Amino acid sequence: QSDFYEFLVYVASQCGNTTISKMGNIVKDIFVKNVWKADTDNMRQLICALYRNGISRSWCEEMLIALEKIMFECKDIDAKQREALQHGRAWLLLNNKERAMTWFQRMIVETLGVGYRKDYQPTTMAQWIGDVNKIDSIHAVERIHWMTSRLRYINDISESRIATDAARKLLSDALELNLSVGLGLGKWLLDTEIGYFAMVSFCLINNLLKKANTETEYKPIFHYFTQVHLYVVGTTSYDLSTELLELIYNVGKKILGQNYTIYVNELKRCLSTQCVDRIRKKMLKKIDELESSDFINDCVLAASKKGELDTYFRKSDELVSQAKEFLKKGDRENAWKIAQKGTDCVDAL
Repeated sequence: QSDFYEFLVYVASQCGNTTISKMGNIVKDIFVKNVWKADTDNMRQLICALYRNGISRSWCEEMLIALEKIMFECKDIDAKQREALQHGRAWLLLNNKERAMTWFQRMIVETLGVGYRKDYQPTTMAQWIGDVNKIDSIHAVERIHWMTSRLRYINDISESRIATDAARKLLSDALELNLSVGLGLGKWLLDTEIGYFAMVSFCLINNLLKKANTETEYKPIFHYFTQVHLYVVGTTSYDLSTELLELIYNVGKKILGQNYTIYVNELKRCLSTQCVDRIRKKMLKKIDELESSDFINDCVLAASKKGELDTYFRKSDELVSQAKEFLKKGDRENAWKIAQKGTDCVDAL
């Protein structure tokens, strides 16, 4: 903490200028050897505290200039703005108005940038690249390289996983455009550790499922999902979505129809035995919801074939009309009772 360093300077100042000079030599030695773990703002406050307690101006100027080489490293736009402001104030303390003005102007320049610390803009840029690549695929690889060259920087300066989110969007679009390009990008994301395995695996399965039209194409994707992907999904809070599970279920149901029951049973078994505890219940609940939805849809289809569906809706429409008439007359109580009966007709289906 900055007040800790200021306290050290205060203690040293009680022992005279010689001790302050010795402390300055120690600080400089630690700084040169690059073993100082304090952030640059605390370094700057220590330099200013030493100056206020008698250390030479030339020593402070040398230290501030050295600090300028590192104070913007891994900083977002807001942090750079604060660094420039505080650095300008430090130069003012030394009565160097020219250098102070330079840093105040730099502060204004930094405010004209784009902030990434907790921002969605990199993902929006990745989405834009994907849209443009669909129109102009000839230069697609060039645009992808342009974005990937910036992901490392975004990853360094951001608090959240916006670089990973942007990489996921970029990878999804690359796989859709060209499987070979997408696989190459996926490998690069894993090698650079910008993307994690579950994310790359998600994008790959998602893309292949959209292309599957037969059981022969679907079956290996299903086995990869149940035998590999489920072991790693849910290891972070970003993997808790059931989106991929729903796609696995819906694509399989579409391809296999009633014959999909065997796959559903296998899917439930794998979810029960191979998912981490924190998402097992959520995944199994989603499967139950999907099965229930299918059952209701089947009932509606069967009812429509028998001519029963129109009867249900004719009755409900009739009751709704009656409720509206009561409402026009100001009789809200009877209107509500009739409306509830209409709802019950639909629920009975």
